[in-house]
Amino acid sequence: MSAPAATGTGRIADAFAGSGKRAALMPYVMAGFPTLQESLAIGEACVAAGADVIELGVPYSDPLADGPVIHAAGTQALAAGSSIGGVLEVARGLSSSVPVVLMCYANMVFAPGAGAFVERLAQTGACGLIVPDLPQGRRPRS
Repeated sequence: MSAPAATGTGRIADAFAGSGKRAALMPYVMAGFPTLQESLAIGEACVAAGADVIELGVPYSDPLADGPVIHAAGTQALAAGSSIGGVLEVARGLSSSVPVVLMCYANMVFAPGAGAFVERLAQTGACGLIVPDLPQGRRPRS
């Protein structure tokens, strides 16, 4: 595979293109489960096992799009003290090895301001953001 593209979307595109004739592997890791440090180690193990991209879950107290297993992992992560700052540090720790895409809920993005959230995310080296409860047609204000 060639050197990573400068943009996040370019890195993601390269990861999928570089997978050759197989499907790209994008495992889900709940940041902070069972602890932040252990979730980083789990992500690193995924990379060592061939992950092309990591989907990094942000624990949330009222998940709308998560099933019972991810909900339970997020609940445990929150109980262990996981925060958005800690999650972003996990993203930072993984992003030099593999493109990282955060999965979080809209109020986490809008509460600090979408521009501020995206800038903070970009500073970790993460490449993307999945927001499953983003209202259709909503344009975030910076």
